[in-house]
Amino acid sequence: MSEQRLHDRLKALTDSYFRQLPDKFAQADRLWKEILSRGEWGAQARELHRLLHSLAGSGATFGAQELSACARDFEHHLQDCVQQAPPINADEAGRMELHLQQLASCIDREVRQYSARS
Repeated sequence: MSEQRLHDRLKALTDSYFRQLPDKFAQADRLWKEILSRGEWGAQARELHRLLHSLAGSGATFGAQELSACARDFEHHLQDCVQQAPPINADEAGRMELHLQQLASCIDREVRQYSARS
């Protein structure tokens, strides 16, 4: 494979990754809303944990360090919640909402920065 072709394929892969980030946030938001409506840390919390773990790793792979760190922080907080299973009261819901807002901001910044570089 030529160097140019490899570069083009990597660019297409990276473009696709950054285009999908808003959908990944929508998925995280949907999962959190399901957790909140059920009032328990169940299957949706485990799915959200996997999504955040994936975002933390892929963010680092694609050079989105801020997203990686933000997703990892959210992942660790969620993991603690799943293990300790505290009630989903207003305080805990507020902490989770803050993590979700931070994730949205990180994704927005990373997508804008990538678009400006491309």
